[in-house]
Amino acid sequence: MFDESFQLSKTYFRALQTLRLGSNMVDDALQDWTSLRHEWEAVVDSSGMFNEDDLEAAAKNWDTATELVEARIHRVQGRIARKIEDIKSLRDGVRPPPTETKVIYPMLTLLPYPSYSTPPPFAKLPRA
Repeated sequence: MFDESFQLSKTYFRALQTLRLGSNMVDDALQDWTSLRHEWEAVVDSSGMFNEDDLEAAAKNWDTATELVEARIHRVQGRIARKIEDIKSLRDGVRPPPTETKVIYPMLTLLPYPSYSTPPPFAKLPRA
């Protein structure tokens, strides 16, 4: 099925972009968590308000919480990755097959070009 109006293609593009943004936000959340811990440790260690036992207990709690956060983040990232693959497969279904040719003028036929990163070669019209 080829999407002549590109509505489905636009929808799939938007969905992919949204998932990529969500993935980036999840990565940022883990970085924020890590930097929060470092900032907390810097403030608490320099304050001298807590004894060694309290600091060890707090470090153990941070470790436990970090393990839980990382496990959840990896689970969410896995779900996002699976959804991205699902949408890519749907998106690929609305493209024309790679061997399809299009006749846009009776004497000019465009053949498929394998790479989207470089422009296709210009088609030449036969000289009369």
